[in-house]
Amino acid sequence: MRPVGDVAWIGLDASHQGLGDTEYAALAVADVLGCVEEVCTHAMQGAVPYYAASLRLVRGVDAWEPEFVEELRGLAEGAVVYERGNWAIEVGDAPGRVGARAAIAAHAAGAGGRAIRFGGQARLQGAVRVADVLSSTAIRDVQVLGGALAAEAIVETRNYVRPQYTVGSLTLIVTPLDDGRLQPFELEHADQSRHGP
Repeated sequence: MRPVGDVAWIGLDASHQGLGDTEYAALAVADVLGCVEEVCTHAMQGAVPYYAASLRLVRGVDAWEPEFVEELRGLAEGAVVYERGNWAIEVGDAPGRVGARAAIAAHAAGAGGRAIRFGGQARLQGAVRVADVLSSTAIRDVQVLGGALAAEAIVETRNYVRPQYTVGSLTLIVTPLDDGRLQPFELEHADQSRHGP
């Protein structure tokens, strides 16, 4: 596997109904690749709603040996689509490939996706000022449900932050606490899938 210099995308679709399973598979693929800067999950509509995932790579991969593709497919537990520029490779069943492409398209356009790995994520531990969230991470907007936002406000991250893409920007939705601080709207999920929380 030899890296090249431009951005590439991977879409994963195994029709996982559990969010934890989707996160586990996507992060496993990201860890194997080692060149992933952002990972998002996507709620997919269908007869039975499920989740897919997309990964943005800081560089592409220009040598896709059959063994490597099969390794990714095994980690993803379903369809895998790799796109770089006008070139793509797809493995897995047709519905899964469609879902994987849709996840890539939403992520690339900033039109959808819930980020589980993103720039600056490690800095969001404990209590963090909103101004620092915006200046030191990939998050570009913080929105308060039912309240106004002040740059000096403190977000109690609870070490679990899952911003979402809305209108082209990675946005963190927060809710006010009784003491005037904020917390992420999405608290750590209780999806007890076979891969754990």
